[in-house]
Amino acid sequence: MNAATSSWKDLINRFLLVVGFASSTGVINARSAITAKPTFAESPDNYVYDQSLQDGSNINFRPSQAASGTLPDGTRFSVQNYESSDGVDISIRIDTCSSRAVAKKKLLKFVKNARVIKREPKLDQNGAVVGERFVVRFPAKGKYKSQAGILWVNKAEIYYIQSSSLQHAIVFEKRFHL
Repeated sequence: MNAATSSWKDLINRFLLVVGFASSTGVINARSAITAKPTFAESPDNYVYDQSLQDGSNINFRPSQAASGTLPDGTRFSVQNYESSDGVDISIRIDTCSSRAVAKKKLLKFVKNARVIKREPKLDQNGAVVGERFVVRFPAKGKYKSQAGILWVNKAEIYYIQSSSLQHAIVFEKRFHL
């Protein structure tokens, strides 16, 4: 088993551990249906950076909801929602596509209507490039506020962290070694 496979299995095991713990303690409220189109909550594009979030050491994340299913195109997905200790909602969604090429195509479609803040290689815990990472801001839509997103592809999977706070999304990504 190579290092990439090992770190991938560790990620899945951490995710299942969190979901299993949350469901056994009654923290997760299952939702009956999730649409293929995400909805976004709004915050200004000129967000204020909170110095207390620089290292994220004072922020904790509590799981709130989880769901999984299959999208109309056959893509399997799982989503886990969290609330930070200071009240900010964060979600991570993983879409499992039929191939890496399909995942890349879908990722580019996701970021098409977003303002790209940063585009760079995505590194695993060993520093090896596993894909391309996008940090984006999705525009406000109707009653929903703009959302920050961190997206990348690893093998045939799209990872998508979403929050109204870019800082919280970054802290979440680092905290869980995603």
